[in-house]
Amino acid sequence: MFIHDPLLETKFAIPISPHALMTRPRLTTLLNQGLQRQLLLVSAPAGFGKTTLLAQWQKALSQKSVFTAWVTLDKGDNYLLSFWRYVLAAFNKCQEGIAKEALDAVMAPQKPRICAYDLH
Repeated sequence: MFIHDPLLETKFAIPISPHALMTRPRLTTLLNQGLQRQLLLVSAPAGFGKTTLLAQWQKALSQKSVFTAWVTLDKGDNYLLSFWRYVLAAFNKCQEGIAKEALDAVMAPQKPRICAYDLH
């Protein structure tokens, strides 16, 4: 299956800092409140600590047995089917089989039709 490709394992690896990190309780509280929503978006300029904050938060959530999926993207990942392969594989990594059907469809030789819906 796609997720077991050793070249892609780094896409799903949560960064670990060798240094002691400052906690950010206000932001962690906001993230925890976001668990009540269907989607949580974290946005800030480069260098503002998004990755560090989310890695710390993921570690705290895993201690509470909350499933989390991690995907690291870069400029070369600007292709819709690759994006969904990564996301679905990350879901499967945190809970085996949860996205198997969708992942199989995205990886099929005949690519699925992608529909866009106007939500306005």
